[in-house]
Amino acid sequence: MHGFPECWLSWRYQLPALAAAGFRAVAPDLRGYGGSDKPSGVAAYRIELLVRDASELVAALGRDRADVVGHDFGAHIAWHLAMWHPQRVRRLAILNVPHPARMWRGLRTLRQLRKSWYMFFFQLPLLPEWFMSPRRLRSALRYTPARRGAYDEAVIEAIVAAVGDRTAP
Repeated sequence: MHGFPECWLSWRYQLPALAAAGFRAVAPDLRGYGGSDKPSGVAAYRIELLVRDASELVAALGRDRADVVGHDFGAHIAWHLAMWHPQRVRRLAILNVPHPARMWRGLRTLRQLRKSWYMFFFQLPLLPEWFMSPRRLRSALRYTPARRGAYDEAVIEAIVAAVGDRTAP
C-alpha cells in the first residue's frame, strides 16, 4: 500500500520483480487516491474503513491471506490490518512507519513531535490544499526525494493528477 502523497505508481518498479519472484503482486490506489473512489467527508477516511477496504481487497482477489507491504500512510493501514484482521495477513513488510503503539509513545516526546510536524499540518484547514497545489507538489516531487530524479516527469504528472483531484480529502 502506497504512502502520501502517492498512488499505485509508487510500486511501479517492485511489481515486475515481485511477479518474477512468483508473487501475485497488486498495488491498489488507496481510497481517495488516483483512480479509487473519493467519498466526500473526512469520516469516509477513518482508519477502520481503510482497513476494511484492504481486508475486502484480499477477499476480492480470491485469497484468504496475503503478504502485505505498506509504506508511509499505507504502512499505517497495513499495521492495523495485521492487528485487527490477522487472519488476512500471512506476512507483513512495513516501510518507514513504526508499530502504532511505538509511534504513540514517540509522539509524547518533543523530538518525535518535531519530526512528525507534517501529520498535524495536514489536519489544518486550507493550508494543506494550498501546499498541495499542482505547482508545489511538482516541486516537492522533483527536489525533496533522497535521490534527485527519483521521479521522472511522466510519474510526477501522474502523481499530480492523482493527488491533485480536489474531490479527495
